[in-house]
Amino acid sequence: MLNIFSAGRPKWMARLTCGLAFALAFASAAQADPAKPVKLRGTILSVQGDLISARGEDGANLKIALQPATRIAAIVPASLAAIKPGTFVGVTSMPGDGAERLALEVHIFPEALRGTGEGERAWDKGPGSRMTNATVAAVAGVEGQDLTLKFHGGETKIKVTPRTKIVSLVVSDRHDLKPGNHFVAFVLLDGKGVYEPRAISVGRDGLAPPM
Repeated sequence: MLNIFSAGRPKWMARLTCGLAFALAFASAAQADPAKPVKLRGTILSVQGDLISARGEDGANLKIALQPATRIAAIVPASLAAIKPGTFVGVTSMPGDGAERLALEVHIFPEALRGTGEGERAWDKGPGSRMTNATVAAVAGVEGQDLTLKFHGGETKIKVTPRTKIVSLVVSDRHDLKPGNHFVAFVLLDGKGVYEPRAISVGRDGLAPPM
């Protein structure tokens, strides 16, 4: 197919255009690569000192280097009864009927981690999924399954269903970083292919993090 924009152009002009396009693309990529943490999910294979070898959920081999400031939490089973007004929680939800949102999982933060990631954002558990980290303002419904969550600048209502997984986060240490344990971590890439975690949550006794 004839490119009407290049027809009849001198070769030097075409080369200049390609060069400018490359330079602009490179500049855009550099600007779009801030030091923002990304999520990793996987399974720990081994731990040697500060270095964790893991397998990502996509099967990739991962190297994760623990930092002095890395926050470690263990994930343990919990129940709906533990969710009360004033509790700080994280909820992964999906669209329901109309404006209703249904909880895929609820993780209850310990008081020491209150305020972690407060707010609402898109998540990666399916189309329309969101993560809401907020304080429980009200618990309603016949079995207390209707949650009103408040965070800085907003409020949302989410329904807990029989399929919702409910867990608690417990402030922990490296003792929970064991081979076979599943984790979700927020990490930075150090430029050498090694991930540096800001926070890592590990399922205790084989529990897979539902978030």
